[in-house]
Parts: sequence; structure tokens; C-alpha cells
Amino acid sequence: MWVRSQVDTDKTFDLCVSQENVVERCLKMWKRQKNGSPVNPLKVTFLGEPGLDTGALRKEFLSAMVAGIEKRLFEGDGEKGKMPKYLLNDLDDELFRAAGEIFAVSIAQGGPAPRYLQKWCHSSLIQAIEEADDMTAHIQDVVDCGYTGKIDMEHKDSILRTI
Repeated sequence: MWVRSQVDTDKTFDLCVSQENVVERCLKMWKRQKNGSPVNPLKVTFLGEPGLDTGALRKEFLSAMVAGIEKRLFEGDGEKGKMPKYLLNDLDDELFRAAGEIFAVSIAQGGPAPRYLQKWCHSSLIQAIEEADDMTAHIQDVVDCGYTGKIDMEHKDSILRTI
């Protein structure tokens, strides 16, 4: 509720999207835009479809994006939660950042929350690794994130990059 109260209706983020390959296209479009913030109301138009976005089109779009991002960028058991796929190209292309921004907009503006993330995705693992003097206590968490290299202080940067 607090996040929703922060939405500023003075500056909207207008997005015109196609129903075809919506997730892939919108992730790439999202990272190029400037107004795609949880505080800027999202107004969605679907190409070739009539309709004024009074909230329903936004929710339809955000629902499709949250579900599509799950399939595109996450893997794992749905019961235990899913973790980000080990995709350095997508990381370098800032698709995970765009996905996080879309999640924030969705939560702030009445769309669904991503309910498929593993618990560690919400934790302070990155901070713990950054502050660690020894990796021993974090081995299982690092392995669970998909890191396959040697887990020691010399490989701290690689571990953080994977997480």
C-alpha cells in the first residue's frame, strides 16, 4: 500500500506493445525507456486493438509480463521457488534489471507480484558475500544460485556476478 501511495500521476509511462512475442520485445523496450518507474503510472496500448487503458489493459500486460519473465529468465521447481537462469548475455543486456523494474511497477500499480522466486532471491546474500572474509558459511547458497566455480575469496567477484 505504501508503494502504491508513492505513484505520481503527473508523469505517465505510455507503452504501445504488440501481442506477438510480448515478453522479449517489452524487456528490450523497457531497458531503453526513461519513465518506466514504479512512481510513473503505466498506460498500455496494444497495437491494432481499440481500448483506453483505465487499468485493465495495464493489469493484462503486467500479468503477461510477470508470467513471461518467469518462463524466460527463471528456472527450477515451482514448489521450492525458481531462481534466475545463469544467462550472462541477459545479465549484460540488463534484462534482469528490466525484469526487476517491471516487477516493481506491477506491485506498485495493481498487477501481480512474482510469486515464484526462491527465498534467497529476497535475501541479503549479495551483501553477505560482499562483507564476507570467508566463504565457508555461504557455500550452499552460492551453489544454489548456480555458481559452478571454486568458492573462495579469490573468486568473490565471479560469485557476486553469478548471484
